[in-house]
Amino acid sequence: MTDWNGPKAPDEIHLERTSGAARRKAKKVRKARADAVEAAKAGGPRPGASGPSGARPSSSRPSRPRGPQPGEGRAADGSDERPPDARRAAVDALVRIEEGGAFANLALGPVLERSGLDTRDRGLVTELVYGTTRMRRACDWLVDRYVTGTRPLDARTRSALRLGAYQLVVLGQPPHAAVTTAVSAAPKRSRGLVNAVLRKVAAEHEENGTVFPDPATALSYPDWIVERLTADLGPDRAMAALEAMNEAGSVTVREDGYTQDEASQWVAALVEAGPGDRVLDLCAAPGGKATALAATGAHVVAADVRPGRVGLIAGNATRTGTDDRVHPLVADG
Repeated sequence: MTDWNGPKAPDEIHLERTSGAARRKAKKVRKARADAVEAAKAGGPRPGASGPSGARPSSSRPSRPRGPQPGEGRAADGSDERPPDARRAAVDALVRIEEGGAFANLALGPVLERSGLDTRDRGLVTELVYGTTRMRRACDWLVDRYVTGTRPLDARTRSALRLGAYQLVVLGQPPHAAVTTAVSAAPKRSRGLVNAVLRKVAAEHEENGTVFPDPATALSYPDWIVERLTADLGPDRAMAALEAMNEAGSVTVREDGYTQDEASQWVAALVEAGPGDRVLDLCAAPGGKATALAATGAHVVAADVRPGRVGLIAGNATRTGTDDRVHPLVADG
């Protein structure tokens, strides 16, 4: 290299002279490129290529494992495509309730049918769906204190948070199990959020217990119901009634094979309907009380505002053999 003293302008810097060997090598490279261009024009294989297509020989280096591609290994909602466990199935039903306004019993049935879960896990899913829905206001209060940002949570993330809060505070499950199972049911994109929020809920509950701001929040009732019952019954009897209504109802099977809680059966019995009577049942779906009344010989006009719900009444009337006395009607009472 030519010596130079001090900085010079770029055009004054002399680069290293090219050796003869380097010049000969460069000439061979240029010739190979020219040959390749001529071969391409003639439609023949490139010089040095193998095979009829002219493709280069494959490298002996082992290929790197192919990672998951977009849309592979996950469902449309961003959760993993694994066989559903009880919590994932519960969140599926909770999302239907949240997004579509489905009734809990109607959302739960199809989820259980396709879940592949055994009897024990199906019972757990039922408890989680009904319990989380029943205690929604309390669960939202538990988690919303630790959710930052103004963007609303998507339905699946919200449902996973509610599920985790219900397991932690209402069912009293061990924090590790309650948090881990709820996180696994959340979309991948929000698992960090669900994990962080539920760990804060668990830490506070373990350290201080959970103190709700008022009875309506603690028992998950609208304020006006608590105020009305307190005014009518007094504080002690009102709280006792509200707590009792939060207990899962006992379910029995009627003589006609219909499954119904006893309180609903008492309502039908108190009407004291009989043959020849005409009864109007408003908000009648899914038809339990209407079919019980019709079983006495009475004719029942069973009205509901939603056509799909009226279809449930008709189906249950057929199954209980009372379809000649139950008259389903789409109407708003």
